[in-house]
Amino acid sequence: MGEPGSRIGRYEIVREIGGAHRNVCVVGDDDQSIYGWRGAEVDNILRYEHDFPGARVIRLERNYRSTGHILAAASHLIAHNEGRLGKTLRTEDVLGEKVQVTGAWDSEEEARAIGEEIEQLQREARERGEDHPLDEIALLVRASFQMREFEDRFIQLGLPYRVIGGPRFYERAEIRDAMAYLRVVAQGDDDLAFERIVNVPKRGLGDATVQMLHDHARKKRMPLTEAARAVIETDELKPGEEKCTEHAHVGSDAVFTYTVTYADGTVKKEDIYSHYKPWQEVCLVGKDPNAPPAPTDGTALPSQDASGVTGN
Repeated sequence: MGEPGSRIGRYEIVREIGGAHRNVCVVGDDDQSIYGWRGAEVDNILRYEHDFPGARVIRLERNYRSTGHILAAASHLIAHNEGRLGKTLRTEDVLGEKVQVTGAWDSEEEARAIGEEIEQLQREARERGEDHPLDEIALLVRASFQMREFEDRFIQLGLPYRVIGGPRFYERAEIRDAMAYLRVVAQGDDDLAFERIVNVPKRGLGDATVQMLHDHARKKRMPLTEAARAVIETDELKPGEEKCTEHAHVGSDAVFTYTVTYADGTVKKEDIYSHYKPWQEVCLVGKDPNAPPAPTDGTALPSQDASGVTGN
C-alpha cells in the first residue's frame, strides 16, 4: 500500500481485488502516522490480519541507524500508544549517550539554550587542548520555519552554520527584498539595495529606465535614489501609455488585454479580468469603440473561469 495504513478507499480496492487470491503484500508501520494529513488510516494495518486470515506478519525490528539508548527511549515512549501491533526494536550499535529531555518556554529560549550548550562544548574542548568541530553537531527540525530562531541566535554568537534541505531564512528572496527596502530607508545611498527593489513589486521599469538612472547618477555623482528623484521631476521619465486594445467575454465576465508602452519603449500586453476592479477602471470605455457598455451602478462583474481566453 506504500504508506503506513494507506487510505480507506485504496484498502477496500486491494481487499476486493486481492482477497480471493491471497497474494497481497503490504508494508507499513503501525507506530507512524505521518501521512494522516492526506488520508492514511492506521486502522487498515491493525485489521489486516482479520481481513486477510492466515496472513504472515514479518516484524522488521532491527534498527541500523540509532544507538541503544535512543531506541530504548523511543520504544518506552511508543509503548504507551493504544491500538498497535507492537514490536521490540533492537540494534547492534553501541549504547551511546543517554537521551536528555529539556523544556523551554518558547522557541527563542530553546535557541539560547542550544547556543549556550554548543559554546560550552567548545570551551570544554579548548580546556583539554582539543577542538570540537561544529560539523559534528546537527539540529533536526520538523519544518523549515522552526530554524528562524536558531539562525538568529547563531548569527548573534558568530557560529557558522549550514541549512540542509532549503535556503537560510535570510537568504530567501522575500526576506532579502524586505531587508533591501529597510536599507534604502536607513541609508539612501545604498545603490545595491535600491537596484534590488526598484522594480519589486513590478512597476513597469525596464532595463533601459534603470540604465538611464545609472547614467544620470554617474553624470551628477549622486546615489541612485537621488537620481530617481531628479529624473522624475524632468521630462526624461515619461509615464507609460496604457490602452485597452482587445476584450473577450467569458459568461458574464470579460477579459481585457491592455497594451502597455513603458517610458523606455518596452511594449507589453497584460490580460486583466473585470472582477479585479470596477468596470470603468478596467477599460477606458469612452476611448475604446469595441468595449462593452459599463454597468450603470459601476460595480465589478462576478468572477468566472476564464481559462484559455485571453482576447489576443
